[in-house]
Amino acid sequence: MKKQQNVLMGTGCWLVFAVVLWGVWQNAGWVHRLDRFGYRLLQPTTPLRTHFFTVVTHLGDPILLLPFPWLSSPSAGGVTSVAGDCGLPASNSAATAW
Repeated sequence: MKKQQNVLMGTGCWLVFAVVLWGVWQNAGWVHRLDRFGYRLLQPTTPLRTHFFTVVTHLGDPILLLPFPWLSSPSAGGVTSVAGDCGLPASNSAATAW
């Protein structure tokens, strides 16, 4: 059940990416409106907002999370391996080597 849910969620993400990519390629107006909305959401810039979004960006870095093995433990509900995220089998040494 969980694997099917992950596959559906991953497929949905790829579809959203494909739609946005197609919109950018076609220079669609809705992409420009979406971009303006995101820009206005972050304005006005302040040192506090800049620091906050810098921290949020760094928290998403996988290299930063490597020293915290409990985040990837199955009992904590985390990701069990890097290979599981990219669709490669966990036994693939190239997927788990880095």
